[in-house]
Amino acid sequence: GFKRMSMAVVVFVATAANDFNLVPPLMLSVVVSLILSKQILPSGYDEEQVLRRNVAFLEPEPPVGMDSMLAKDLFDKLPDCARLPPEAKASAVAKALEIKGMGDFPVIR
Repeated sequence: GFKRMSMAVVVFVATAANDFNLVPPLMLSVVVSLILSKQILPSGYDEEQVLRRNVAFLEPEPPVGMDSMLAKDLFDKLPDCARLPPEAKASAVAKALEIKGMGDFPVIR
């Protein structure tokens, strides 16, 4: 994201100034700033802002302990009548809807 944005800024400034001789010094300053940023900050600017402001977020990768798990291993245990087949009868759906506290009904194939 930020690397492409930096390139876009260089092109924008050079085009706005109508002077493409500005491209080499601008590119040099962008490269130096990216190198310094990488040495000073352990992660990208946006990730640092999320961490510093304590914003709740999901990690991009699941914890190592979940590597061998499938989605079916993670869902809550449901009563049998809450498990609906892809083509359920109306009576089965009505019975599932009567269960208190159930808001999600996964379709199991």
